[in-house]
Amino acid sequence: MSDIGPGAIGNPVTTIPGVLVHVHGRGLLLTGESGIGKSETALLLLDRGHQLVADDAVELRVEAGRLCGRAATALAGQLEIRGIGPCSVAALFGPQALRQEAPVDLILNLSHPAHWAEWPRLAPRQDQTTLAGVQVRRLHLPVAPERPVGLLVEAVARLDVAQCLSGGLDP
Repeated sequence: MSDIGPGAIGNPVTTIPGVLVHVHGRGLLLTGESGIGKSETALLLLDRGHQLVADDAVELRVEAGRLCGRAATALAGQLEIRGIGPCSVAALFGPQALRQEAPVDLILNLSHPAHWAEWPRLAPRQDQTTLAGVQVRRLHLPVAPERPVGLLVEAVARLDVAQCLSGGLDP
């Protein structure tokens, strides 16, 4: 994370690597190591009618105690697809597929588990982390080539929406 100066309304801006998507009314920040499939997951979600806020670099700022994200200016409207390169989201899916900014409601940390047998099947791995001084819930989501990660992200968003009045996913 690095502070890069004041935001649109004087709030400090922090830039982090990741992808911010808006799915079923929730701002989901996809994190994970380079090459894990964050942008490809965003591509699948765009194809299913959801919106991209930022790919590769997410600018975060706090507004009224809530963490919000947007694309870095140089990358706005672009999705970098490994093996294809940067693509205009508006050209691929139309301007409705883009969202200028979104709250960061939940972080989904994508990772390859070292040992699948040790990954809990019946309870999510969750914790909280602090970004730009704000605590945010984080769900660790195991990924593998045969897993439908885009669909899993949609399911997480739906579950979070259904439980949002009671604090979302149980910590």
